[in-house]
Amino acid sequence: MTSDPDHKASRLNAPDQHNHYVDMPLGSRKQAARTPNRALISKLMRDQDHRVIELLLQNPRLRESDVITIASRRPTRAAILETVANHRKWKSRYNVKVTICWNPHSPDYLVKELLPSLMQQDLKAIIDGGQLSEGSLSYANNLVRPENNKPEETT
Repeated sequence: MTSDPDHKASRLNAPDQHNHYVDMPLGSRKQAARTPNRALISKLMRDQDHRVIELLLQNPRLRESDVITIASRRPTRAAILETVANHRKWKSRYNVKVTICWNPHSPDYLVKELLPSLMQQDLKAIIDGGQLSEGSLSYANNLVRPENNKPEETT
C-alpha cells in the first residue's frame, strides 16, 4: 500500500469507486445505504455502483418514489436497472416496471421481459415515446392487441 496522494486520488476517482454526490469510498457508501437519514438516502440514490443500489433497495426507509427516481436516471448503467428489476421487493411494482421500460439505457432483454406485464395504454405510450430500440419496438408492437388498433366501425 502506498501513501502517495496521487495514487489514492486516482483510486478514489475510478468509475466504480466514487460517487460525486457523496464524498465517501465505496465501502462507506455501502454501509451508509443502510442509514435512516433521508438526506443521505437521496444522495446515495444517484450512486452508479450497483452494489450500493442493491443495499439501498433493502433499506426499509426507501419509498417506491425513490426507486422510480433510481430507475429513471439518465444516463445510468444497465447494472443499476437490472438490480432494480430483479430486486425481490421492487420487481413486482407496476410503476417501477414502466419506468425501467421508459429508460433508454435499459437493456433490450430486460425491456422485453417487462413489456408483457404492462397495460395496453402504457405499451402504446412507450411505443410512441420513441425510446425503444428496434428489437424492443418490434416486440412491443406485437404485444399491442390488434382489437385496440382497428378503426371504429361506423353504421
